[in-house]
Amino acid sequence: MRRHKRRSTLPRMSEPIALEHRRQWAAEALAAHNRLQEGGVSSTVTGLDEDIIDLVTDLLHLADREGIDVDILLRCARMHRDAERNEQEETHE
Repeated sequence: MRRHKRRSTLPRMSEPIALEHRRQWAAEALAAHNRLQEGGVSSTVTGLDEDIIDLVTDLLHLADREGIDVDILLRCARMHRDAERNEQEETHE
């Protein structure tokens, strides 16, 4: 059986990825996480905050299990977020 390559709708990696794409990917990950948990998707802003905290916490538990230094991981994630924000701002100037 031959598999067909799926055409990606994602931008090429040589192109900057828009923050809106990244936000959408995060929203989809959060929605999938919520579907796996009892209670489903929260509908309030406070609930959204709690849902994001819960997902990040679960990711940190996974990092712990895999022996990943959580402090370095969080520091790197913040650096990536800042760099991506700056890149986006530069392209809109």
